[in-house]
Formats: sequence, C-alpha cells, structure tokens
Amino acid sequence: MAISNAERNALIRVLLSAFGEDYDAMGKLVYYLRLELPAVDWPTYLATIASTWQPFIASGLSIQWWVNEVMRQANAYNP
Repeated sequence: MAISNAERNALIRVLLSAFGEDYDAMGKLVYYLRLELPAVDWPTYLATIASTWQPFIASGLSIQWWVNEVMRQANAYNP
C-alpha cells in the first residue's frame, strides 16, 4: 500500500496529537507502520514534522533525541 505525501504528513500530525512526547507508544506504533508502509522513511519524516510541532517546541524537547528514542523502541519491539 502506498500513501501520498499529504496523507503521510497528516498521519504523523495525528500521531503526534495522540501520543505527544510518549516515545514508547510511538515506537510501538512505528514498528507496525514500518511493516505496512516500508517505503516511508519514518525517522526523517518524524524529525521533519516534529521539529515544527508547537507542543514540542514549547516544551524544549530535543527532537533528535525523541526521534532516536522512537526508533530505538520500534527496533526493540517484539510483539
């Protein structure tokens, strides 16, 4: 299955709204997204959209650290 750039970006914004800074939950979800949508470069697009996500900016969150943790959780997840 393929998704458009607009759909991918909307999906990431929805996920950021739903999970916020919870990198553990986001990592588990990214695990499954990579299975279903392997052509998407999830770390790059998460970092790109998260860097403009106002709640992350306001909190002072290190975006790269957060993305690294999300991907670490996605890589380590074993259902």
